[in-house]
Amino acid sequence: MKELSWEVGDIYYWKWNKEELEKRAEQAKCGTLYWGRSKIGVINHNNYFLDTYWGPVGTASDLFPKEAVINMMDLTYVGNMKDLKRVPESNRAYYLDSDCVDLNHSNHPSGNFYIRKSAEKNLDKMKRVMVRYLDKINENIRQLSSEKEEVSRNIGNLTIDCSIYIPDDVDISD
Repeated sequence: MKELSWEVGDIYYWKWNKEELEKRAEQAKCGTLYWGRSKIGVINHNNYFLDTYWGPVGTASDLFPKEAVINMMDLTYVGNMKDLKRVPESNRAYYLDSDCVDLNHSNHPSGNFYIRKSAEKNLDKMKRVMVRYLDKINENIRQLSSEKEEVSRNIGNLTIDCSIYIPDDVDISD
């Protein structure tokens, strides 16, 4: 049996292992292999592995005992909830990705972002994010400048028979 951390609050990313995939081949063909599953599991207070798709309560089909987890899943250990602090997702800009834990998924797409309590803001990461923001601003300026030139040309060539494109955020009433 594989050695596995199994403390309340342990978090794992999971997927079916090779043997389980073979058993579930029909589900795979139908696109339902992970139907109603987040592929994020947490060890709950009852000592079960709980897939988080339906939230902290889950259903019987979302709960797995340790033995089943070992036999059915490939796991990637993420951390333990006691070592994490819930923060807004925008905080990712301040911390190394290795210090960030994103537990959002399709059924709970926001509000499940954490940083490790041991994490410290990283100036290099903050600078990289700001440079990407500056690059985006410069690209927007290039696009707007090109659009401005085109609209100016179109105004000069406008006739009553022309169709005009006006974006939704431009007032067309007088």
